[in-house]
Amino acid sequence: MMRKFLSFLAFASLLSLSAGVWAQGPGQPGRPQGPSSPQNGPGRMGPGGGPSGPGDWLSEGERELRRERYVQARRAFEQAPGSPRSQYMLGEYFLRVGRRDSAMAAFRKGMALDPEDWMCKVGLGQALLETSATEAAAIFDEVSNSRKLRREVKVPVRIARAYLSVKNPDFPMVRSWLDKALAINNSEPEIFMVEGDMYFKQLKAGEAVASYRNVLFYEPDNYEAQYKLGRIYRQAREYDQASDYLAKALERDSLHVPSLRVMGEMNYFRREYPRSIDAYRRLFRLGGGDFEDRASYASALFFNGQIEEARPEYERLLRENPNHPSVLRVKAYIHQMTNENEEGVRTMERFFSVVDTALILSGDYQEYGRLLLGIGKDSLGYTNYLKAIRRSENEPNKRMLFREMADSIQKRKQNELADYFFSEAEGLLGRLETSQYLTWGRICYDAARMRLEKTGPLPQDTLVAVRYFTRADSLFAKVAELAPDNFTGLYYRATALDALDRRIQETTLAKPLYEKLLENPRIGDREKKQAYLYLAYASSHVEDYPQALVYYKKYLELDPGHAEVTKVVQGLEEFLKAQK
Repeated sequence: MMRKFLSFLAFASLLSLSAGVWAQGPGQPGRPQGPSSPQNGPGRMGPGGGPSGPGDWLSEGERELRRERYVQARRAFEQAPGSPRSQYMLGEYFLRVGRRDSAMAAFRKGMALDPEDWMCKVGLGQALLETSATEAAAIFDEVSNSRKLRREVKVPVRIARAYLSVKNPDFPMVRSWLDKALAINNSEPEIFMVEGDMYFKQLKAGEAVASYRNVLFYEPDNYEAQYKLGRIYRQAREYDQASDYLAKALERDSLHVPSLRVMGEMNYFRREYPRSIDAYRRLFRLGGGDFEDRASYASALFFNGQIEEARPEYERLLRENPNHPSVLRVKAYIHQMTNENEEGVRTMERFFSVVDTALILSGDYQEYGRLLLGIGKDSLGYTNYLKAIRRSENEPNKRMLFREMADSIQKRKQNELADYFFSEAEGLLGRLETSQYLTWGRICYDAARMRLEKTGPLPQDTLVAVRYFTRADSLFAKVAELAPDNFTGLYYRATALDALDRRIQETTLAKPLYEKLLENPRIGDREKKQAYLYLAYASSHVEDYPQALVYYKKYLELDPGHAEVTKVVQGLEEFLKAQK
């Protein structure tokens, strides 16, 4: 079910579903559907496990056809004695597997055995509809106008089903033949089965439900109607009701492939992965399942944490279809989880080369970003985090992506990358959290400090440091604005300008900030000591040495044993004494 992978469509309520939900029509694309006739129940089995007599091969084949076990169905039909009925069912089989010419040959062979056999005639008309609708209509009219068949309700029902089976159904014609059937017998379950299929293809979910329930009114054990109701409720995300109907269908026939397929898909959607895995395994044991089913099974293993079991499944799928986008997607995810980053990057790049851009998920860019970080391509990795933020439609998820990117930048001490990527993220998010502005400011502060700590920093290093200290100040100002009752923003602003003043510009830009900080009764000794040292510097800067001495002494009140400050105080006292 990779066509549904991670997309998790939002369905409306059952009776008011949007048209897009029903676009597939009955069954899945490329998956032939079983006939509309009700299930006859288990056949009589012989001692060896097969039919107990030659005549039972035909009923066994019909059961297998309804189960969509096509290999078994054809084998049974070929074992059945030659008759118009066996040829009709063989033709039905060929239509289901897309072999129209073989179907026509089987129907004609049945008509040769009995020129009056109306089922083979209707089957031939159905096979001709796609290429010769006029000829098909003539056959249908001939059969329905037969005096012998005029009151046979199954004739107009089968003709209606024929018109419904083509690629572009003629719905008015289907309705017309169903009305003819109702005029003959308005309690025939097969009428309502075909009617339900028609409504389903017309995207009329409520009407389809009503028709299938009519089938169950007349045949409570009709497992096909139960399956089709389960399929509708699954698509409507009414999972409890879907489970009930599918369980009833499987209770009636545990080998019914379509019910197991929908059960696997539904539990995948519900994220009940163990149940999905169980349904798919049962499906595969019966010989059912196509590429998409195996892809869904592999995904269920992946999401259930069974990575080592999922890996070979994806390898097999990619050998069959090397460029299947959704399979490539999860294969890359597995590489990321197992730290196979280089292989993961190659797989993800192949995925991007074959997938429709509109179908790329936010998580795809996130995983690609993680893989790129794993091989040291940090800037490109963070660029993909920005793409993930841009693609995400969920605000909490956008902020989660930013936090992951920010944590990585901080952990890797990539301070000079941070300013660009944080700025871009802020543009996408509108505004960051207070703590994130604080982190961003501290990163810029560290970027400036590291520039100055180089051995013999060049003039351009000093210019970069000035830019980063100034940037840090503006970010800490946002912290102060967003949390006015907290002194943190003010403190860090003062710290950034302090470094700029004393290490580069020999200015006193931080002075008013430290003075305001000291007015806050909640600050601790650490903040007070830093403020006193700076204010002592600022006073000395303008040669106000008496005031500088006051600040140094206030510092010593908090840290009496500080040798260097004690020495500065002694020097200042001697200097001021000498000035007198």
